Amino acid sequence: MKHFILFTTTIFFTFSLSAQKNLKKADRAYLSGDMYKAMNFYASAIENNESGEDDDLEIKVYYRYADALRQMFHFDDALLNFEKVSNSVYKGNYPLLDYYLGTCLKQLVQYDSAKACFQNFLKQDTSIIKQFKKFAEQEVLSCDFAKDMLKSQIENYTVKRLSDNVNTKFADFAPHLVGDFLYYSSMRFESMSERRRHVGDPNKKYLYSKIMTSEVKGLAKGVQLNRLNHPYKNVGNSSLSLDGKRLYFAKGKYRRDSNWNIVAKLYVSEFNENRQKWKRPKLLPFNTREIATTTQPHVSYDSTELSEVIYFSSTRKGGFGGFDIWKVYHYGSGKYSDPVNLGEPVNSIGDEMTPHFYQSEQKLYFSSNWHLNLGGYDIFSSKENNAVWSIPQNMGLPVNGAANDLYYYISPSDKNLGYITSNRIGSNILIGKACCNDIYQTGIPDSIIYKRQADSIQVEDSSVIANNVNGKKDQNISGNNAENILENPDYVIVPPKYNSEENPYTLPKATPVDSSTGKPYPVGSPIYNAFEKIDKIADLAKDRKLYWDNGTLKPLIKSNPLFAIVPESYNSEENSYALPNRIPNDPKTGLPYKYGSSEYSAFVQANLLAANSKDRKLYWKNDELLTLNQSDTTSVAKAYLYKIQVAAHKNLKPQDFKFLSEGNFSDYKLVYEKISAGVTRVLLVPKIINSKGTFGFISKEEALSTLKIVTANSNFNDAFIGYYLDDKRVEGLLLRN
Repeated sequence: MKHFILFTTTIFFTFSLSAQKNLKKADRAYLSGDMYKAMNFYASAIENNESGEDDDLEIKVYYRYADALRQMFHFDDALLNFEKVSNSVYKGNYPLLDYYLGTCLKQLVQYDSAKACFQNFLKQDTSIIKQFKKFAEQEVLSCDFAKDMLKSQIENYTVKRLSDNVNTKFADFAPHLVGDFLYYSSMRFESMSERRRHVGDPNKKYLYSKIMTSEVKGLAKGVQLNRLNHPYKNVGNSSLSLDGKRLYFAKGKYRRDSNWNIVAKLYVSEFNENRQKWKRPKLLPFNTREIATTTQPHVSYDSTELSEVIYFSSTRKGGFGGFDIWKVYHYGSGKYSDPVNLGEPVNSIGDEMTPHFYQSEQKLYFSSNWHLNLGGYDIFSSKENNAVWSIPQNMGLPVNGAANDLYYYISPSDKNLGYITSNRIGSNILIGKACCNDIYQTGIPDSIIYKRQADSIQVEDSSVIANNVNGKKDQNISGNNAENILENPDYVIVPPKYNSEENPYTLPKATPVDSSTGKPYPVGSPIYNAFEKIDKIADLAKDRKLYWDNGTLKPLIKSNPLFAIVPESYNSEENSYALPNRIPNDPKTGLPYKYGSSEYSAFVQANLLAANSKDRKLYWKNDELLTLNQSDTTSVAKAYLYKIQVAAHKNLKPQDFKFLSEGNFSDYKLVYEKISAGVTRVLLVPKIINSKGTFGFISKEEALSTLKIVTANSNFNDAFIGYYLDDKRVEGLLLRN
């Protein structure tokens, strides 16, 4: 069966199960490519023994049942039924049997047995061998490759499934960020022409995908992106232009005369700044007129061509087989170049899909079922040099596995934040054990290398720095750049590229693991104590980002002008900071900060705080600037205001939220905040205006207390607190109950 791969490599399910259970219906479904129906009808036929006493027919039923299970990703059940065929006298009637056995075994991580099956398949002397020979030979190599890959994996790399706010038991896929919103696609919607039924009703005839958005980078409840979605077509795989003005996406419909049962084309929608919504989408000129699919756009920038470039996957003519990755250049004003095939070695006779070009690394990420892999689709990377792409590199574990892994995406503003789409174990599925894709969030922190004082450290990068307030050089360290290493008896942090405010390092939340034991370092050990010290500094930054300044480890705290006044290294009662008696100088000009600047305003506020301390000393605690008055400290100010967000809606109905400003909530008022993409936030704030002349909680504690009341006395379980500075939402700073 040809997979429907317009929007995801899982199958576009066709739901219309009949109460009748017979082989005729099962065969009809199998031959038409509807493997969901075929799987169920054959299961019923086998249960009712409808093949009778005809052994040949019985084996045929088992074979087709196993093949339907294989295409629906039920590999363990498929293997059992293929083995029944393999143990029968009719095995020779099915020349693809060993190939399919190998496929199932490979997906079940039984690489030696899978390799043997592929080799047995190649020993046959039938015409079908010619068609599948290259694939089988590649699978043999992939089995050896996969065995080696199992021996190692990326350290400190986390793959965490997003919650059911985003993921459903149907297919969810194609994630990317638009500011604080996660845009993605979900195949859970019934055609508007069908009767509305419960989302899990098997009597649905067709499911359609829609573009969705989820605030807080995928933590909030997903909602449809209005205007772009179409009731009778599959819409998905969106990608935003770098200037944020154009959203590219695919739209397709079912066609039986297509090799993939669906035909998709690419569209673009421009954002209307005045009305704060996406305009009516337009068909892109480089779509082919063939019965082919053009989908999965990804927008980047080509510095050599000085123009926007759009990568996409397509089955159009001129490729190497199946889906290939292509690109076009956008020269502005709706003018595009002719499509260019990326060629070998990226593209192959298999399928190459879901391209993502990461600008910072100048590297293309994509998925393929051909290049040496662990099973199904794996994610690969390749770099272009003088118009020649490098040999694709498998991303390895835990990015890839035996399941289908696709849609690799890295946040353009945070290298440590990414997403993938996978139907690996743990995904929320509709049927069986593995069918439907879910979206996973990935973390890619650079490794922290801990070494004891007695260890000799070979320096390879001048930016490898150790944290030490004394600033002494370590006499035990060797290497050409030893002068750049500072002494510390407990640890050395080695993030070579992460040593500046521009490239901060995100400290993991968990205590590091001892590689010799596989367990976290024990409490009280030098490594544990070292991590605790760093952990306290990292906690001063909202996102736990750290950077180096003159050999001192400091937290990276942005979006707060007060933090510009007091050095972050002075963050404890022991290391308090004495505020100067006059406006500090701007290091760029050498002159005092100008009146009205954020730094000037911050200093004025800090000056008021310092007056409460006899020696004008200040220190930091969480996000609060405190005075140090002997042993007594008093919290006198906070930089942020706090507002409780209970929902974000496209079609807002204020009456649905009215009760939140009545009765038990009469001390509060509702504020409606319009944001990009046509969404309105519903915010709960104190009814009385505060000293800053705006509505919001001054105290984080009061905001948290009110949030608990909201979640305990309403259905808004996903409510959270947003940070506001100068009455503007600070991106990335959010607080949950």
